[in-house]
Amino acid sequence: MNTNKPFENLFNDDYLYFYSSGFTPERTGAEVNFIESALSLQPGEQVLDVACGHGRHLNELARRGCRCTGVDITPGFLEIARKEATAEGLDVRYLQQDVRKLDFDTEFDAAYCYFTSFGYFNDKENAVVIMNVARALKIGGRFLLESINHDFIVKNGRLHNINERDGNLMLDTSRFDPVKSRIFTRRRIIRDGRDYETGFTVRLYTPPELKQLLGAGGFVIETFYGGRDKPFEVTSPRLVVVARKQS
Repeated sequence: MNTNKPFENLFNDDYLYFYSSGFTPERTGAEVNFIESALSLQPGEQVLDVACGHGRHLNELARRGCRCTGVDITPGFLEIARKEATAEGLDVRYLQQDVRKLDFDTEFDAAYCYFTSFGYFNDKENAVVIMNVARALKIGGRFLLESINHDFIVKNGRLHNINERDGNLMLDTSRFDPVKSRIFTRRRIIRDGRDYETGFTVRLYTPPELKQLLGAGGFVIETFYGGRDKPFEVTSPRLVVVARKQS
């Protein structure tokens, strides 16, 4: 069974092509500053990036002295991450794994899941991901989870997006199902003579749901943010929760 198949046409070279212009060093640095501060990271600590993508956050944390491990399902992204880390002699371990099957045991001081990398599975499987992260952390380990703010989507309904680069287009048409609390998205890519569609769905959790979900994994909530260093409000486009493993 190819567990990567659902993401083959979602997280690929086209994804990086359209998004990479926004992944500036300044943006990555600001996001890593926030992750580092929110998790109170210290040089030498073991850090896990859950769904690390092409390693833009993790390699920066390694530059700052953390001992880093990244897991992702997409081999092409991992190859990019490894090449950058190897070229700079960074202490980073990259592993191709399905986050539903992580098998770490009390290895890490901290973990994070950033840039809407959580919620792609059904509720039971999403809970398994949280349990896997909990098992990977030492007692007292910190976890940062970042996603879209459910209440912002309900209130504002901004569900369509057009991304243009050099005459090529990425068109996202989405709908929010309030009963399932999910965004369903059809993505059309028009690039260099190719024209294809793919789709994905993301479960959006409210703060009380996240508190329950994380609590079942042995976490206690420390704080919520509405993005980088911003207090959480209903109007916040993003939702960040920081929790600590107690048991």
